[in-house]
Amino acid sequence: MENDVVARNMMLSFEFSRYLIDHPEIEAQVPEGACVVLLPEDDPELCAYNRRICEEKRAAGQPVMYIRLSSLLPEQRSRIAGIRIEPAPVS
Repeated sequence: MENDVVARNMMLSFEFSRYLIDHPEIEAQVPEGACVVLLPEDDPELCAYNRRICEEKRAAGQPVMYIRLSSLLPEQRSRIAGIRIEPAPVS
């Protein structure tokens, strides 16, 4: 499972980076030093894994930004179809 999760996260990270190239205004919404958590809405297993890893690895007081990815489109500049950026609740 670990290798599969890493592969899926690498693909999503790549797609998100491509998305930011076309939509630099999105990057401006993410505070510097934030723990960015990619949450693909069509992959609940990966969402749970990414949330757990962020909670384990983030520094105390570090802001967390959830990047909710609706879906991926067929190959093009970025395959992310929809995105919402929101601060995670403070625990």
